[in-house]
Amino acid sequence: MISKLLPYLFLAILVIGFGVLVNGFSSYGETRHTYISSGAIIIAGATIALAIYKGGK
Repeated sequence: MISKLLPYLFLAILVIGFGVLVNGFSSYGETRHTYISSGAIIIAGATIALAIYKGGK
């Protein structure tokens, strides 16, 4: 049951990462860099997790 929902969880995390990234592009100053780097880290982590999950199947 949970293993069927895992890809959707990874995709949801990807969407959150893109949201943080877009929020960073619309911000100014130091917050901008924080949001952009956080978004990039979230996207990278979710992509790697999704790739590991797909590779293990």
